[in-house]
Amino acid sequence: MLQFRLIGLCIGLLVLPIAARSQSLQPQTTWVNDHARFVIQSIDADGKLSGTYENIGANFSCAGQAFPVTGWVDGERISYAVRRKSPGNCTSIEAWTGYIRGGELLVEFYAVLWDGTQDVVLKGTDRYRKQSFMGRQPATGGLETSLVSLCSGARGRQERMRLTQARASHADRTHAVI
Repeated sequence: MLQFRLIGLCIGLLVLPIAARSQSLQPQTTWVNDHARFVIQSIDADGKLSGTYENIGANFSCAGQAFPVTGWVDGERISYAVRRKSPGNCTSIEAWTGYIRGGELLVEFYAVLWDGTQDVVLKGTDRYRKQSFMGRQPATGGLETSLVSLCSGARGRQERMRLTQARASHADRTHAVI
C-alpha cells in the first residue's frame, strides 16, 4: 500500500510542473511594465489569442487608449501584434515575439511608424510581469519609450536621436532606427 502511495506521489510531482507551465499564458491575464499593459482576453483551442494593448506612460499621446491585439500562444511561447490607428498622430504597427521565463514575459519587438518625414522601424526588447490584483502597482524597469511622439513630425528627429543615445546606456532595452 505504501508503494502505491509513493508511486502516486511521484507521478503527481512529475505532472505538477507541466500543469504550472501550461497556466503561464492564460485568458483573462494582464501583463504590465513601466509603459504598457497587455491583456490576454481569450485563447482558442488552436492557440489564437485576442486581447488589448495600452500604453500607460506619460510620454505617449495615446496613453490610456486600448488597441486590439491578435496573436498566437504555443505553451510558454507567444507572438502578438497591434495596429494603432487613432487621431492625434497615434498610429503604428507593432509586433512582439517571446516566451515566459521565471514568471516574466520576455519579448522582442518591432514597431513601424511614420515620424513626419519618413517611415521608421524601431526594434527592442521588453519585459512584463503578470499584474497582481492585490492593489499593487505594476512592476517598473527599463527605459520608457515614446513611439507615438515619433509620429509628431517636428519632434521626430530629436526623438530618434534621444532613443539612439538611450540605447547605449540601457542594457535591458535596445532601440534602433532602420
